[in-house]
Order: sequence, then C-alpha cells, then structure tokens
Amino acid sequence: MINVDTIQIILGAWLRGEHLEDVKQIPVGEFGEYGGIASAIRAGEEDPIRIARKANVPIVEIARMRDAVYENLYQSAMRQVIERNRVDWIRKHPDADPEDLIRVIEDSRRAWMVEAEKPMELSDIMLEYFNELDNRKNQRTLLTGIDALDEMTGGICPGTLTAVGARPSTGKSAFCLQVAVRVASAGAKVLFFSLEMSDAQNMDRLMLMHAHGFSQKELRSGNLRPEQWDAIRDAAKRIEELNGNLAFMQTRSLSAIEELIRKELPDLVVIDQLTQLQEPTMSFSDVRSRFSYMTSNLKRISMEQNTAIWLACQLNRAVNGAAKPSMDNLKESGSIEEDSDNVILLSRDEEEEEARNMQGNRVINVQLEKQRSGETGEFQLQFFVQRFGFKALDEIPPSGFQ
Repeated sequence: MINVDTIQIILGAWLRGEHLEDVKQIPVGEFGEYGGIASAIRAGEEDPIRIARKANVPIVEIARMRDAVYENLYQSAMRQVIERNRVDWIRKHPDADPEDLIRVIEDSRRAWMVEAEKPMELSDIMLEYFNELDNRKNQRTLLTGIDALDEMTGGICPGTLTAVGARPSTGKSAFCLQVAVRVASAGAKVLFFSLEMSDAQNMDRLMLMHAHGFSQKELRSGNLRPEQWDAIRDAAKRIEELNGNLAFMQTRSLSAIEELIRKELPDLVVIDQLTQLQEPTMSFSDVRSRFSYMTSNLKRISMEQNTAIWLACQLNRAVNGAAKPSMDNLKESGSIEEDSDNVILLSRDEEEEEARNMQGNRVINVQLEKQRSGETGEFQLQFFVQRFGFKALDEIPPSGFQ
C-alpha cells in the first residue's frame, strides 16, 4: 500500500480538481483507509462535503488534504507510485516473457513522458523580447542600499536566486536584514524567513539598527533607563512604518514557503538560512541531496513567481585562516553555485581592522563571486557589531591618516 504522505498529496490534488486524468491509474485498494475518498472521486463526485459523507471521513480531514497539496510534490508522489507498481509487477512475474516486461516498463515510462514543446519561432521570441524591454521601463528597481553592490548589479532583479555565504558570526544575517529593511523602506514587499531567531530577537536587531543610546546587552536584560525607553519608542514609530512591507516568519518547510510566496506575491524573499530548510514529505540520502533539492526548487520558485530570493548559506571550516573564501568554500557547494544567479561571500579582514583601529567593529570583505548576467568584483564595508549595520569603509580612514 502507498505510504500515507503520498496518499494525502495525491488525493489533495484530486480534491482540488487537479490532475483528474490520473484518477484511474491507481486502484482504489492502494489508498487503504482513504479508499472511500478515491472511490468517490473516481465516481465523479466533486463536492467535498458529499465526498466526506460517502467516504465516512471528517470534513476537516478533506479540507486539510485540499490545502496541503503542492504541484512539485504531486508529480514526485505519482512517480513514486508508478515506479513502485512497476517494481512490484516485475517481482511477482520473475519468469515473465521479455516482451511483456518491456511493455510494462514502457507503459510506466509513457505515463510520465512530458510532451515536447514546439520550438518557438525566432520572430516570436523577438516580439516577446521587445515586450520585455518595454516592461522594464515601468519596472521598479529594488536597491540594496549598499552603493558598491548596487553599482555592480544594478539592484535586485526579480526572478533571481542570490546566495549569501559566510562563516558564523561574520554578519550574514545582519547583512540580509539590512537589505530587507532597505527594500521594505522603499515600499516593496519583503518576506523574511528567520529560521534561527525568534521574533523578539529580530525586533532587538531592528531596534539597534534604528536607535542609539542603549546596547544589545541592555536590551536583553530589560533594565532600561527612562531616556532609553524614549529612544525605543521613537525607533518603534519608524519601524512601524514598515508594517505591511516587511514580515518575519519561522516556517521551515519549503512547500509552505512556496505557498506563502504564491499568496503574498513579495518582491523580495530572504531565507536565513539553507541548513534549516526542510521538506517533511521528502527523504534525502545525505545533506548534499537535500541542499540540491532546496536550491533547485528555490530557483524554480523565483522564476515562476518572478520574485527575488536571497538565501543565507554557511561557508565550511576550510575557509578559516584563508585570505578570502571562494565558492568552493560554500558548504555542499555544488548545487548552490549552480542554481544561484548571484553569489555573495562575506569574510572578515582582521589585518585591516587592526590597521584602522576599529574599536570592536569589523572590516568585512564583500565578494560578488558570481553574477550570471554581469561583472564580478569586491569591496569592503564596516560592520557595526553593536548596531547590526553596515556602512562604506571609505568613510573610516586608516590609522595615522593625515
């Protein structure tokens, strides 16, 4: 019998009226306790309440299955079922005639063959291109607010996946948050999936970015003087201006993230970070295959939904002691490098920090290691550790500068 997760994904699609051409491919008996639902759908029933009554299943169960289906998982689930049925047939017929064996294999393969698209005429492609050029005139440009990066990239492009890699405590979360706030402040919609920090921790960082007169330690303790409370209230007013444009979420499921993107239609999505992403209905043989699944689907989502996705990633320990990291230092780097349109690497320059007497702040090397449609390059920023903010380094002269 099919496992429960696969059954619910397939039935969820059928309950929504999708892929009904497949309803006769799987025998009702394969659905176990949900066989009544499959039988009602095969009989042509469409109303969920009547399906629930006929199948003797609570209506809330029907509603849950309808809401939980995602297209990419449906295709995977159906392939698993057909592949399993083919293997079962071969096991039950070890002495089958070779022609029958070939027929079974070909039938299961044809069931999932994708009809090839007819090649587009070059003139049609050119017409679409002219329309695209015309649309670009009215397209809002999203800027990171980091001048050197915006100059290299032209801003944040919709339909792209950007990987931001760094070792822990280098500032990649603060870097991504600053970009998210800048984009939201310009009136664009941003979904920030903060998978390693709570809402209170994110609010701490926003407060420190927008106000002065108190430290991170004081915020954490809650022991604040009256004038510090005044500063926090003033900062809160500025942060509230982002309401409706910036939303924090802790959802780890990639399918749930995809559904939220479809519903909310954000201009920018930030995911912090790759190691925390999950897909509860999928099993992976190792970390590399899990990362590959995540990055390839994030790239697909960015293109289908025409949204920009920024994905925070870890650099492996091999980067310690190295002058500058490379894309090879991205943890399980193959799929990240391949699927990303842009790769930004952050690293500390401790020698420069010492030379400039940074007083606890840091010098961060920013390397645009990959840009699918443009130049690469690097520059440096000052990272204000206590403020979780970045500024151009050239505003801070080296020690001894006359």
